[in-house]
Amino acid sequence: MFSKGGEGAPPQSEGVLEGANVGQQQSDSDKLARANEIAWLQVATLAEQSNDLAKAADAYNHVLLTNSRNVHALLQLASISRMQERFEDAVDYLNRIMVIDGPTGEVYGAIGHCYLTLSQRTQDLDMTLDCLRKCYDAYHEASLHLGALNDPNLWYGIGLLYERYANLMLPGVGQSECFSAAEESLRSVLQAAPEFEKRSEILYRYATLELRLRARDSASHSLRERMLRERMQARSACPPD
Repeated sequence: MFSKGGEGAPPQSEGVLEGANVGQQQSDSDKLARANEIAWLQVATLAEQSNDLAKAADAYNHVLLTNSRNVHALLQLASISRMQERFEDAVDYLNRIMVIDGPTGEVYGAIGHCYLTLSQRTQDLDMTLDCLRKCYDAYHEASLHLGALNDPNLWYGIGLLYERYANLMLPGVGQSECFSAAEESLRSVLQAAPEFEKRSEILYRYATLELRLRARDSASHSLRERMLRERMQARSACPPD
């Protein structure tokens, strides 16, 4: 004869079996999702190799439908977005990466580059300044993570940022300081990486900045000389006591 505990045993066994079946179904579902994710990654890689960015982006989006935390897919989508000049989309993908993987200097640097480019695309002053502020914040975080001295790309971006700020300013001390900071940053690129891929552009910008700074110094010197001459003339015009 079965006791009360025994009478309850068969239903408990059935519950265990049902749980095992559910677990097996979940395992099979996970395996299928993983296989689907890998297949779409392969499609994306082949599309990139054939330079079909639209197809690659579509494949990476299918990867994210299967696994929204796939960092490789997000990183590639950010890269494709930048190549297609969709910089706001790129920033969105890069921020999603940091939510998953945590902040890194490389990602912050890429975000800074995006905002710097966006600042050059808009004609609205408020939007330009907002982009430059976000660019500055991103570059600052990147320098904390990377160490700016070790990353010529970061120094290059910082140089362009200061130059961009200076071009928006009225002539004066603040503008001169920004031009000087831009010049120093670009010089740091050449010191850290003499064979930097954008060396020719940097040399051109560096020369332009030097000319502006020299012109400022020359103008300041001329102004001092003029003021001195005017004082001398005023004194000579005054009648003796």
